Amino acid sequence: KEQILDKYRSMLDEQIIPRLDTMFYNVSIGPITVVPVERDGPWGSYGLSMFYVNLKEPMKRFTFTMMPLTLHEAYPGHHFQDLYSQHFDIPLYRAQPLNGRLYSVPFHFPVYSAYAEGWALYAEYLGHELGLYQEPFELFGRYVSEIFRACRLVVDTGI
Repeated sequence: KEQILDKYRSMLDEQIIPRLDTMFYNVSIGPITVVPVERDGPWGSYGLSMFYVNLKEPMKRFTFTMMPLTLHEAYPGHHFQDLYSQHFDIPLYRAQPLNGRLYSVPFHFPVYSAYAEGWALYAEYLGHELGLYQEPFELFGRYVSEIFRACRLVVDTGI
C-alpha cells in the first residue's frame, strides 16, 4: 500500500507540478497531501488540500488509471481549482468548492458540480497536452475515465 501512495506522490512532485508552469502563469502551488483511506467508494477524492486515495482492495485497482485520477483530483484538477478560486475574484458558482458540502444542512449556496467536474475532466485531458501520458496504457486509462463519465451522464440524466 505504501508503494501505491509513493507512486501518487512521485507523479505529483516529479511529473505533474514541474510542468504546470508551461501552461499556467502566475500560479502559486499550494501543498497537497496524499492521504490513504480504506472504504467502499471511488478510487480517489479531494477535500481541503487532501487527495484521498482509496486503498481498500489495492490488488483490484488498475495502475493505468493512476495518472488521470491524480490529474482529476489534485493538479490541475480540483485542488488547483480550489486554490485558484481563493485568490481571484470569480463568480460564486465557480468559487464554491465541493468539499463534501453538496448535501450539507443548512445549504447556504447552491453547489454546481457540473463546473467543478467539468474542469476536473478537462484536467485529465490536459495531461495529454502536458505530455504526461507517456505510455499508450496511460492514455487508455484516460479514455476509460472518460467512458465511465459518459455512462454516468446517461444514467444520471435518465437519457
